[in-house]
Amino acid sequence: MGRVGVDGEQRLLLRRAEELVERAERSGRAVSRHFYTPAEQELIAGAFRGRTPLTLEFDGGYEGAERRMLLLYEQGEIRPEPPLTAVAIEFPARAAVPAHRDYLGSLMGLNLKRETIGDILACPQSPGIVFAADAVCGVLYEELREIGRTPVTARPARLEEIVVPEPDGILKRATVASLRLDSVAAEGFGLSRTRMAALIAAGGLQLNFRPCESPSREVGEGDVFSVRGRGRVVLTHVGGNSKKGRTFVELTCFLR
Repeated sequence: MGRVGVDGEQRLLLRRAEELVERAERSGRAVSRHFYTPAEQELIAGAFRGRTPLTLEFDGGYEGAERRMLLLYEQGEIRPEPPLTAVAIEFPARAAVPAHRDYLGSLMGLNLKRETIGDILACPQSPGIVFAADAVCGVLYEELREIGRTPVTARPARLEEIVVPEPDGILKRATVASLRLDSVAAEGFGLSRTRMAALIAAGGLQLNFRPCESPSREVGEGDVFSVRGRGRVVLTHVGGNSKKGRTFVELTCFLR
């Protein structure tokens, strides 16, 4: 499957996804056994939606998950369940609370592939929650003994323990000269339009989790702008025009 602007790693990703599609077309349903990043989900959805009569969905174990597994099934078929488990990570009440990077570092220290680990809910109190592919849960239960320097134990989570932290985004209302990418993103990240245009042209911004080097690209509601080291901004609403012809927008900013 040749695609303009798709590198070798992405071609491999699409080839594996195509094999999954073919399997689902033969048997009526199929699921991936690992998690995809938001960028990978965008790539797969763009490549296969409209090309197959199958229903194509992603599921990460809870509403709003970022890292998710691919589900494919025919109309009329029962929706398959993703092969994942919510794993509770218990730690002592007075121990140092592990951060997200501590979880990830310790999990990778077990020689697990990143694609086998979904979202990590690093809660301020025990237990934290790790969504993991079923195939690696045994490793977590048997071998995970520390997160950073905090002693832990891993077990299957109970439903009531899966508490999704409220997003800490800040709502910002503004007016922009146009719905160009550089204009809207500059407002969200608090940069000048000139500086944002240069950042975009240099490949420093992702639009909907994929690289975009066109400052003049028109954006719309639901688009997500990400800048490494700065966070991300979501264009949540586009309103009407002001008396001066500028466009009202609402942005939800998750800045670092």
